Amino acid sequence: MSLHLMTYNILDGGENREAYILKVIQAVQPDVLVLQEVYSDEILKFLANSLGMKYYLGEGNAKRKVALLSKLPVRSFISKHSFPPIWRNFIDAEIEWRPDQHVRLIGVHPMAILGVAFELWRFLEAKYVLRYIRRIQNEHILIAGDFNAIAPGEQARTEIMPNWLKWMIYLQGNRVFNFSIQEILSAGFIDCFRL
Repeated sequence: MSLHLMTYNILDGGENREAYILKVIQAVQPDVLVLQEVYSDEILKFLANSLGMKYYLGEGNAKRKVALLSKLPVRSFISKHSFPPIWRNFIDAEIEWRPDQHVRLIGVHPMAILGVAFELWRFLEAKYVLRYIRRIQNEHILIAGDFNAIAPGEQARTEIMPNWLKWMIYLQGNRVFNFSIQEILSAGFIDCFRL
């Protein structure tokens, strides 16, 4: 048995796009879904009822929050939002993916924007999440979400960016930094998407 996991940034609460968001999720048919930029539980109720899932909305420091939908049993759900360094929130859900076997799912959505100052903030968020994870011993752990960062070895596609962001990157010597993702990889996590 495998765990079919999806992460989806629904952008600005998904308002007035609920049917389109549902269609995308139905095409993927995930067992567990981590959502970013959830504003309220209204869209979660709609999606949960339509998909036959239970929903969990994290509390946070900002309007945009991380949430979870699951077809599988959720043994526990915690939302962490210690500011600083956590900009919004991150979630910790214990998912029973097989009888008597579980995985810890950490859902993240750190600060956005590709400027070096924002990347340093994301680095501090990553360090905080990794410190939190260290207390979880001998468990399978997945970190999923919208990392708002460029992975090591990837190139930013500046041609599709707004001019203000192109200028920011230009002023950084045409470099996009990836301290936060590198910190997670250095802690022994594997980038499943690129693998």
